[in-house]
Amino acid sequence: MTRDILNAINVSLDGYSVLISLIIIMSIFSLKKVEASAKWFAYTNIAAIVYGLSDLVMWISEGTDAVWKLIVLPVSSFLFYFSGIFIFLFYIRYVIEYYNSYKPLSKRWWYFCVAMVSIYNIFTIITPFTDFFYTITPDNVYQRGKFFPVSVGMELILYFETLLLVLKHHKKLSNTENIGFASFIFCPFIAQIIQIANYGIALNSLGLTVSFFIIYINMNLRLKTKLNKTEKQLNLQDTKKTEILNNTIINLATLIENYELGSNHTKRITQ
Repeated sequence: MTRDILNAINVSLDGYSVLISLIIIMSIFSLKKVEASAKWFAYTNIAAIVYGLSDLVMWISEGTDAVWKLIVLPVSSFLFYFSGIFIFLFYIRYVIEYYNSYKPLSKRWWYFCVAMVSIYNIFTIITPFTDFFYTITPDNVYQRGKFFPVSVGMELILYFETLLLVLKHHKKLSNTENIGFASFIFCPFIAQIIQIANYGIALNSLGLTVSFFIIYINMNLRLKTKLNKTEKQLNLQDTKKTEILNNTIINLATLIENYELGSNHTKRITQ
């Protein structure tokens, strides 16, 4: 498979991933009331869009045949790493907020994630000057840097944190919800391992898309369940109100009837 064909496939996969994330974001924010966890999932998809677009642009901006490529490739490479780690930050916050709706979690989960993301982005910021995570060759071609494994290792730590969160609190949720959370751990992780082993093919965005799609389906199922529960509660309240109203009317009618009978009896006696 030639490099041009491979690049075309990668661009198509990134474009598809961006489109799915955009649809999810629009769907979430179209709701009248958006839960805190759903907002963080939307932010996760926003980060995924920047990540996917950066990857897409990287594939088409290598080479020295155009001046704009000399500027765009370094910028898109930086955004690729910078936005990619925010996917973890926002997703872990989404998981925390989701569990918090049942029982508040320790803030240590969040603080640890923020610390890891901060350290990662410090390395990302110094990379253009040190080739830490990646390097741009004189021919304007992206290559993995001398400490690229460090970026993978830090991402693995955040995957592991997500896994620990799910394992520790999985009993609070249904199996369907837990599968949704687990999909973020396994789908992108497996895609990333394949991508690392086969340099030149972009599967990470596709792995994220599969995960986000599964989670989005679970969100809709949860929302539908909540709506059905609310509808049943409202119907129950309406039934109770109707019963109270009927009892009140019957009691009033009885009182009026008793009053009329008492009045007639009094008239007979007085006559």
